[in-house]
Amino acid sequence: MAIHASTADTVTAETPANIALLKYWGKDDGARQWPSNASISMTLTHCRTITTVQANAGDDDVVVLQGERLTRTTAHGIKIFAQLDFLRTMCGFTQKLQITTSNTFPLACGIASSASGMAALTLAALAYWTGLHSWDTLAAAGWTRERIAALARQGSGSACRSLWGGLVHWQRGASPDQQRVYQLEDENYLRLYDIIVTPELATKTVSSSAGHARAHSSPLFALRIAGLQERQRDLLAALALQDVEWLGSLVEQEALEFCQIMSTCAPPLVYASAESLAVMTWLRQGRQRGDFVAYFTVDAGASVHVLCAASAAPDIAAAIRTAFPQHGVIVDRIGSGPRLNGATR
Repeated sequence: MAIHASTADTVTAETPANIALLKYWGKDDGARQWPSNASISMTLTHCRTITTVQANAGDDDVVVLQGERLTRTTAHGIKIFAQLDFLRTMCGFTQKLQITTSNTFPLACGIASSASGMAALTLAALAYWTGLHSWDTLAAAGWTRERIAALARQGSGSACRSLWGGLVHWQRGASPDQQRVYQLEDENYLRLYDIIVTPELATKTVSSSAGHARAHSSPLFALRIAGLQERQRDLLAALALQDVEWLGSLVEQEALEFCQIMSTCAPPLVYASAESLAVMTWLRQGRQRGDFVAYFTVDAGASVHVLCAASAAPDIAAAIRTAFPQHGVIVDRIGSGPRLNGATR
């Protein structure tokens, strides 16, 4: 395939975070980002990474994250520079880049910043290097969404899910080369909201990558994998019926099992704080009283994601702010996916 020279001054990709309903946790092949199980996620709207790429005349890339220039040895810099090096090796590019990237939400607190970040970095860099600055021109030249997702996955596994909107299914396949990611339904299929409660904004001390490496040490891990096919079938059935209550109960059960795996690995790993647990308890008690219909899930961080129907979201968000005025609250919803230079296609 021919490698094109970029003709634009800059390329900008905006890529959303996603929240997994069926969790990806643990890898059977870390080097090739082969997950131990399939996952299903919901793409968000407002929680996004915005990454702008232009040429750099120096002898290395320049990366500025949230106004801070990164190096190859800083925590975030290690992953970003490694992904750029990987893309060059795999795709044959040589041009050095100047990258400016920022999030519309806090980093490293359980809102999948690595997923949106690596998806945006990969999409923007490829669009710049190839000189193909729209989804259609990329696809016509062989840079399909599936191909870009496979490359983004190397930087962060769940980044592959952030390249579609709506509800997304990442299938592990029978081997690392047989993985598949695709959109189950678009953002109009089920009008779900995600009200994200951020009890603390301190960066987590153990990265998601390190957490994945520990997963197999949990004595519960094999039991989880054995039962996930049935849970996936149930979750897909709940989505097919658009049954928010059944879906919510499955998602909450999945989140609690996810926490159990982390707390029983060696050494134990706990992302949820006491404040996180207080939010979860408050939500379950309110649901049991009949105050609202909403369910929680979590990611690798202290944030609590409260899932509910669109019609209920304003009242539930107001109740959370009243009950927990000291916490941050982000009201988000299922979204249409990434934009490249402002276009969603």
